[in-house]
Amino acid sequence: MSKLYKSLIFFEVILIIMIILEVFFTVFFNFLRQKRVEEDSYVKYYNSIFKGIEADPEVKASIKNKKFYLSLSDALREPDNVYLLSLNAKNLKEIPTEIVKMHNLAVLLIGYNHLSKLSPIIGNLSNLRILDLKGNQLEQLPTEMRNLTHLVNLNLSGNQINIFPSILFELKSLKLLSLDRNKINYIPNNISSLENLIYLSVNYNDLNTLPEGIGKLKKLKILKLAGNPIPSSDQQFIKSLLPKSQISF
Repeated sequence: MSKLYKSLIFFEVILIIMIILEVFFTVFFNFLRQKRVEEDSYVKYYNSIFKGIEADPEVKASIKNKKFYLSLSDALREPDNVYLLSLNAKNLKEIPTEIVKMHNLAVLLIGYNHLSKLSPIIGNLSNLRILDLKGNQLEQLPTEMRNLTHLVNLNLSGNQINIFPSILFELKSLKLLSLDRNKINYIPNNISSLENLIYLSVNYNDLNTLPEGIGKLKKLKILKLAGNPIPSSDQQFIKSLLPKSQISF
């Protein structure tokens, strides 16, 4: 075998190795970039939720300097260290049962999946502060949600809820509640029991009025009602119940 031939083979091998390394590093850096995008998206999401509202110090303390997990497999390697977990857009049809191993979980983002029912195991996540279920197909909530006594922020936007879930009235710590783009046509007077609520968004539902009990929410700063068939007379009635709140129709 000539030296020239050996040299050509050598350079071909080197070229193949370089191509493999280029592909590897491209995939690796794209992964890191995507991870950073998701982390930045969460930060933007969190900041947008509390825009104009003083962020809850307990929530901030529970997630400060904590790793943000973006997959179930990564989280299950060290479940006791999981405080923030995103399972957004994972084509899930139910909440993974393994999630109950994450006893310290404070933030769970599980939006844009295919959840038609919320498993009762959600009640085992008693340390949850933020639960984001937007963009699923939920029609109702399990009674086990009453165990989420520390829940501060609940997002149920973009589901199929047509009856305001009565179990929510037991979540006394709730400060932010989003129910946009559902099919709710009535809110019970018991809404008054959510005395710590500072943000309520029910945009694009089928509401034509609100109960008098809404007026007892003295801490409510922002109320969003856009896209509901509320006549002007009832709009004035709602404003009279909440003269200090920022209301948008």
